[in-house]
Amino acid sequence: MDVIQVIVLAFSALVGFPAFLTALLNLLMFLKVPLNPDGFYFWANVIAFGGVAFAVFTGRTDILSSFDNALVGLAKILVDILVLAGGAAGALFVNYHMHAGLQLRHVRLLR
Repeated sequence: MDVIQVIVLAFSALVGFPAFLTALLNLLMFLKVPLNPDGFYFWANVIAFGGVAFAVFTGRTDILSSFDNALVGLAKILVDILVLAGGAAGALFVNYHMHAGLQLRHVRLLR
């Protein structure tokens, strides 16, 4: 098997890396960071592919599984933060608009 095929197989075996990228991009979009998602994914994949190639060339492919597991845990933490922040923001948004609507109706009823 050729070295490029080994690099491609090792890169495609990563599960935590795409999960981490998606969670990070969603968190950055939630925080309104101006970012091009296509460019973000492209350059992150280029950097990760280079890292995997370096690990394959140096013969340290065993580090990829532990790195991938760490990224799975980090992605889970980012998604949990996003769910908590999104739920709180959604609750505040609905609460604010509900109270504004009730105040508007109350003012109309008193006239």
